[in-house]
Amino acid sequence: MLGLTMGCYARIPGGFRLENIFDTKAKADRAAWLIGAILEKQICFSDHGGAPMSSSEVRRICGNPVTTREIVNTLKECQILFVASGYEVGAKFKNYLVNPKWLKVDKMSTDNVVHHHITSPTVIATIRKSLLKHKDYEHYRWDEFHFKIYENLQLPQIDSYEVDKCFRDLHDPSDKDFGSSAAVVGFQLDQLLSDTNRRMSVSKTGRVYTPLCRLKSWVRGCFKYGGYWCVGHDVKACQPTLLAALMLSIANGDSSFFERTGVSRHMKSLGISMKLLGGCDITQKDARDFARFVEENDIYDVIVGKLKARGHYRSRDDIKIAFMRDIFAKKSEYASVEEHEFRELFPVIWKQIKAINRNDYRTLINFMQFMESEVVIHHALQKAYQLGCRGFFTVHDSIYAADIYTDAILNGFEYASNAVGIKLTIDVSDNIVERRRRENEHRLSVEDFNSSVLKA
Repeated sequence: MLGLTMGCYARIPGGFRLENIFDTKAKADRAAWLIGAILEKQICFSDHGGAPMSSSEVRRICGNPVTTREIVNTLKECQILFVASGYEVGAKFKNYLVNPKWLKVDKMSTDNVVHHHITSPTVIATIRKSLLKHKDYEHYRWDEFHFKIYENLQLPQIDSYEVDKCFRDLHDPSDKDFGSSAAVVGFQLDQLLSDTNRRMSVSKTGRVYTPLCRLKSWVRGCFKYGGYWCVGHDVKACQPTLLAALMLSIANGDSSFFERTGVSRHMKSLGISMKLLGGCDITQKDARDFARFVEENDIYDVIVGKLKARGHYRSRDDIKIAFMRDIFAKKSEYASVEEHEFRELFPVIWKQIKAINRNDYRTLINFMQFMESEVVIHHALQKAYQLGCRGFFTVHDSIYAADIYTDAILNGFEYASNAVGIKLTIDVSDNIVERRRRENEHRLSVEDFNSSVLKA
């Protein structure tokens, strides 16, 4: 959202001029900062419903409560922002939404993005202070290898020509997904092309977040490093696999994955305690049985098949979402056919999940995110780096790198499998650019053949 290398600017939609709306440059600059922050979150959540913004976050951007109220109300009156009804500025945590009409474009282009240059000294000082505070807060979670990840994150370069070509070939105009829209892809491309440094943060569970995490997979396939296209290396059915690994670690006690030197050090630095898993009493046999099932089956496909037999039709993606929402981190009691099927198949594991989440529904998912970062980053990726892999970036359970490094990354995941005690199945994605070119060549050859037949 903010570029500070060559001056300071906010990335906002075109179609309006904030200088003509507000009576001072400072207010216009703060309004641009707010719009840019909301839009970045909106894109991150891929949601037409808007972005969650806390009152303190809005006040930090807009200034004092009086200015905050004036800026938000003015943007509402001009129909630049929508805010949930009944919202009192600065009093509640609500969703903000950049009016969709400013994002309705048919062509994917960076021309739809406006860089509002922030020149007010007080606003620039606030932004710099905020970024430095955020950097200091984040860096205490970084270890030595995180800085290597950050260095390599800067290396792959996006090919905007291929992004445009892929968008034209792959985009479905009837697709209502906000994250797939021309405006969103255009904003993301502008960020990748114009920001001098790609940002990176590490969450309280050790997860690494970058602007590349929220890109569509086909956009990530348009990155190049050293003349080679980047491909993804994903852990198949990652969350159930990590759940099985967690059950094994709990059952194994002192010889568990969490007792490894590097893992225990990271747990201590992040404030993660095994005491939170105290309610889990799984036996080694039950943990091993579940792990064996996960290793030998795609648990998502199994649930899809069983639900289909009962007349409930779900896609694999539907099941992945349901696992997160209804099984691993269920907030309250409500009927869920996915949870029911999981409970029927794995009653012991379901009982362990309930015990772990007894006091906080987020406990299990936080541990699984920590395990994900340990397995993917501190085991698989770090080993691949030692084997010479460069120019990589991560997307949670995936490692993207030039295809010449696939062997090194697979060796890294094998090392991680041995460490965590369960076989990780890795899906290596196609070279998206080359695949699209082959498909286009095939389509043109078929059209030429059909044309020659008609002429004959």
